[in-house]
Amino acid sequence: MITKKKIRNWETIKNNDGKYNSVMDEINRNFTVSKKIKSNLSVNELFKKVLIGLHQSFNINNEIKSGLKFSSNTKVNNLTVTVKYEIINFINEEFISILWTNNKDKYWTDFEFRKKANGSILVYSESVLREDTISGIQGTIDIAFYKRSYNKNYKKWFYIINKTESDIKELIQKAEEIENKAELILKSNEYINSLNTYNKFKGKKNINEGDLLLFKKARRKIEKLDKKNSKLKFKANSVRYNIFILENRWIEFVDKKYQFNKEE
Repeated sequence: MITKKKIRNWETIKNNDGKYNSVMDEINRNFTVSKKIKSNLSVNELFKKVLIGLHQSFNINNEIKSGLKFSSNTKVNNLTVTVKYEIINFINEEFISILWTNNKDKYWTDFEFRKKANGSILVYSESVLREDTISGIQGTIDIAFYKRSYNKNYKKWFYIINKTESDIKELIQKAEEIENKAELILKSNEYINSLNTYNKFKGKKNINEGDLLLFKKARRKIEKLDKKNSKLKFKANSVRYNIFILENRWIEFVDKKYQFNKEE
């Protein structure tokens, strides 16, 4: 199905003077992912939470409106990368669209707000228009990577909108419990004894067969426990990644800067 994001990007493609001869290549440069987040909040409350989240995420000290430009610094492989953003569409309590670029690739992040009988819905979408066509194995890898990145951001917004303070406390406790399990592995007698055995024979020459077997067994055990420890730490970090607590200073900032429509 061609969404309005597809149509918007297709208009951009048409104005590009046909970078490729193949129509399919042109279409495959464009990729959109979109999900709905249902909420018990009113549209007014939902819109306010998203605004607070945007201000806090990007440290935006100006009122968000069409034409606003801002930047954000992120670290990639120990290098600081500055990404520039622009609000290209802002309709109070209805729609926010953010355009940003990476090299010559263009990205759109869209927030569409809809009323429903007992609350509201946020349609969270991200689109990409690549400079080069998305096709073949590399294109498949790029799309898979893009989906993973989108899903992480989707979870962030889901938690901002639907998780209460009590939910957040439970998540923090869960992450801490997992981290404690990871630490206990490194403090266990099994790990310490294996490490001592490994260090005892490490680097020694003319080691007899019995000691060599002990050394290899200890090394395998350490590798196995290190792997288990790493998995638990990754799991804990994944839980923490979804925790995004809205700070009071940004809540107060949004309350002062914006006027919201009265609920019907």
